[in-house]
Amino acid sequence: DLNPLPKLGVLRLDYDYPPIAGDVDSPLSYPYPSVFRVCPGLTFEICQKGRISEQVQADILASVKYLEDAGCSAITGDCGFMLNIQRMVREATNLPVCLSSLMLLPSIGAFNGFRIPRMRFGEARSEPAQERPPRGLLATPEPKIAIVTSNSKSLLTNSMVAMIEQECMVDPRHPRYSVTGCQRLPGFEAVANGTKVDELLVEQIMVAKCLQMADDDPALLGFVFECTELGAYSNAVRCATGLPVWDAICAADFVMSGVMNNPRFGKQQWQEAFDPAVYYHVPYVFGSELDEEEATRVASPRQGEGEWASPMLEGAQTCA
Repeated sequence: DLNPLPKLGVLRLDYDYPPIAGDVDSPLSYPYPSVFRVCPGLTFEICQKGRISEQVQADILASVKYLEDAGCSAITGDCGFMLNIQRMVREATNLPVCLSSLMLLPSIGAFNGFRIPRMRFGEARSEPAQERPPRGLLATPEPKIAIVTSNSKSLLTNSMVAMIEQECMVDPRHPRYSVTGCQRLPGFEAVANGTKVDELLVEQIMVAKCLQMADDDPALLGFVFECTELGAYSNAVRCATGLPVWDAICAADFVMSGVMNNPRFGKQQWQEAFDPAVYYHVPYVFGSELDEEEATRVASPRQGEGEWASPMLEGAQTCA
């Protein structure tokens, strides 16, 4: 018999909106099955501030147990600010847990010549990169990575910076990083309002913004999209800028690659194959996995099944 196909568990905020392909909350974003679990009471505002009540904490832990029981191989989340509950979730399970794409930063820094921060007992400290010879066309002693977030003001609060240092071992205020928020960009009001994003408009805005960032700073080596809704625009930014983009889907794929069959070499026919026709045809309905008692604690108004189809998938453009 073949081993079952690994599944990704996704912790969802108490926040209903229509996700598009490339968003962590869309099953269309993954080449493997995904299992969603709403955490009742864990609204965006609560997650952002990191002030978790005992009831919400209990519901988070119940959600982790639900994903374990569903046979998931790893756990991610649909909001980068879930970094505030990364430790809680990690200590509640033996599964790999990656609740923010910012957790990729230490590896990205190592790949690009950043100095690895020295670990002290109970804390992590970032140190400036050393001078080094120019590399290629980027004649700079200190390369940079752009962090693109839904709200830069919220990401750079003292409490959030401390959490990033604790869980990701980097300080986002260091000159090697530039943090850019999308809170004032046209089209992103839909993110705050929980309504359908104008995908084509936001793609144009994101491409223009990232091109400007790359033009303004020749030391820029790439982008990390912290917001879990930005994965839909990663390909367009890669195409336009020629620079790498790491997003929440990259983080999920990295974790899941450890348990997925590699079809290019080695032993084959030991694991079930992923069939999009099987896994993509039934839309996920927000909160449908909750029992009646859990559903009474859901704060977000229901918006129905949401949108599954992506206009970009239907009429994808090539990179000229």
